[in-house]
Amino acid sequence: MNEILWKPTLSEIEDSQAWEFIQEANVKFNISLENFHDLYKWSCKCPESFWELFSSYSRIIVDKKSKKVLKNGEDFLKSEWFSDSKLNFAKNLLSKRDQSLAIVFWGEDKYKSSLSHV
Repeated sequence: MNEILWKPTLSEIEDSQAWEFIQEANVKFNISLENFHDLYKWSCKCPESFWELFSSYSRIIVDKKSKKVLKNGEDFLKSEWFSDSKLNFAKNLLSKRDQSLAIVFWGEDKYKSSLSHV
């Protein structure tokens, strides 16, 4: 089955967080990513740059920021990402105390359910 079931419009693409992240990568690293596939290829070619940018873009709250993004990167089995960073999972989950959406569920039967941060 090779039929494309859905494809986002250009407007939907340019209104996405992925597109915003691509533009941020282009500016910060002086590159010319044009789409998600380009972003994927760049993330594989330059994983340290990708994850460093993602860690700041995502606004994940850390108690201690890592000095180095990747340690032992030349050895896959011994590699360590953000090895001296300290992440407080609960602080990230509880950082908002408003009515904004925290979790949205869409079932295949189009059933929708959501939970807010409060």
